[in-house]
Amino acid sequence: RQRQMCIRDRLYVMERTWFWQLLFADDYQWSAGGGDATFMILAGVRLLMVLGVPFSASKFRGGFELDWVGYWMDYKYFEVGLSEARAGWIYEWLMRKLNDGAVLIKEFREALGRLGFASGALENWRPFLGPLYAWSAMVPLYSYVELPVMIKIIMRYLADEIADGNYKEKVEVRPREEEWFRADAKAEKEGVGIGGWETRGGKSPKDARWFSLKLTRRNAPWVFEGGEPYTKIATLELLATMICVISFPVEDEKAGGRGSLTLSGVTDNLGNRFAVSKLMTTKFPLCAAMMQLSSTLA
Repeated sequence: RQRQMCIRDRLYVMERTWFWQLLFADDYQWSAGGGDATFMILAGVRLLMVLGVPFSASKFRGGFELDWVGYWMDYKYFEVGLSEARAGWIYEWLMRKLNDGAVLIKEFREALGRLGFASGALENWRPFLGPLYAWSAMVPLYSYVELPVMIKIIMRYLADEIADGNYKEKVEVRPREEEWFRADAKAEKEGVGIGGWETRGGKSPKDARWFSLKLTRRNAPWVFEGGEPYTKIATLELLATMICVISFPVEDEKAGGRGSLTLSGVTDNLGNRFAVSKLMTTKFPLCAAMMQLSSTLA
């Protein structure tokens, strides 16, 4: 009964105003809009104080730009990312382990948890975590081992992203319903190839830009290593998707400035659809193509 009364009282106090509450452990983050935005936030604080929720006044902060549990948010420019402190910690840890050349797996898993938390704001980091999860899961918890080459490359990439200031990004999205391209791949013994064509603007195939690339043991030896080429069909189709993104770039003279854009492409591989939606896979070499696609889009 008390819980129901609290819910009713809170709904009555907020009425129909624009008010959002995020909660992580015991850290609140409130957002409000409209002419009574400040009043509604204060009303929320007052209501919880009346209900006996303890607060620490020294931890209160606010404005259009703020840090919260390691995240950084800017409501004025619609940007989100990591706080300076969180980004600094990740960079220092990555560089320290790269200089050591080895790591205690228990410590590596703890740091990987922080990287996973960071990817909540920086989605383009997510594909780079797949190989890190896969490797750490295969090594005993309390072992101290040398870092493999691929893990070093990923750690160096993430460190460079932070050093270049790429740990904050714009979240504004300008949706496009139009289909941008179609891509496909084939893998039949020695007959391996990828291709794609631009469908934007309702172009007919004969008028569209297109590409077709035959892969051989000479120009793409990785396709023929570790089994038959057909076992890598998902990677080949994602590679074709990435080349479409590069070959048929966004050219919108009216847009100007910098922002985000949603575009769509079609392949006949449902597995890739789920992988791209999650931006995560631990399978090799699909994870390598996913990392490159994410970096290209970013």
